[in-house]
Amino acid sequence: MNIKFTTYFKCVFMWAWLSLVLGCTENPFFAKDDRVQLKLQMKGTITLLNEADHSNIFVWIEGLEVNTRTNEQGDFTLTLDNPSSLPGGAQAWNGLFKIYYFVANYKFETSDVLIKNGSFVFDENDLTKEGKLREDIVLAPLVKISGTILPDVPIYETPYPEQKVRITITLEPVSSTSPVFFTSYVSEGSGVKSFFLKREDGPISESFIFFDGYPLYESGIYLGQTIVSQIELPARLLKAGTYTVLPYILIKQTGLPAELIKSISEFANTFTLEFLKVPLKYESTKLVMLKR
Repeated sequence: MNIKFTTYFKCVFMWAWLSLVLGCTENPFFAKDDRVQLKLQMKGTITLLNEADHSNIFVWIEGLEVNTRTNEQGDFTLTLDNPSSLPGGAQAWNGLFKIYYFVANYKFETSDVLIKNGSFVFDENDLTKEGKLREDIVLAPLVKISGTILPDVPIYETPYPEQKVRITITLEPVSSTSPVFFTSYVSEGSGVKSFFLKREDGPISESFIFFDGYPLYESGIYLGQTIVSQIELPARLLKAGTYTVLPYILIKQTGLPAELIKSISEFANTFTLEFLKVPLKYESTKLVMLKR
């Protein structure tokens, strides 16, 4: 009788112990703040050097189809999908991943984050216990891009060819430590002859693409000094709206994954309106065309 009772007691004790161990979600031997925390979101702040508006900086995790963009203050939140819905399941997403911060005419920066079972691991690598970047990141400019459009007063749509719109585009190298090379359609004197009039008060699809003459597509152009390009076009080609001007240039950055650009758009590097989806910091006066 005593032997049976002892055996029964041992079985009950073993069952209770296993239930406690297998069902425990927290380590009872460490304080809560000492545990590795797994979360689906991380946060941070990215800013552009000497700029007031830090919006539209592209944030992308290499190897995962996950990206976002910053707000005007440079803040972002990067969210992973539900781990169970990830390709291969949550168990497939384990390891050290690199996050890229990108604006086309600024030097990109990166952070390292640890992902375990499809979740960010807090208090590891570049993340704090709260899931924020340990330090704010500042992107330094490579090229200053500016454009002016004349006339600088509102004009009316016109069918007549005499009215002209005159555009000046300036590319100025800024970085003293990173030589700048770019690809574009240029003239013999390396002036950029391919540009966009981007619709600011309507959808991007209502923007315009222009060549000036018959430029050549050149790659690996060294931007060693300021380049000024001047272009003229008939106003009759444009519809009513408000426009800014920016050139079509692809700035080379060593170490930047081609997959990052493709994640913005498959045709983001082409001379199409898809190029306008690429984050690019530029200054431009506005052309206002009024409907007659």
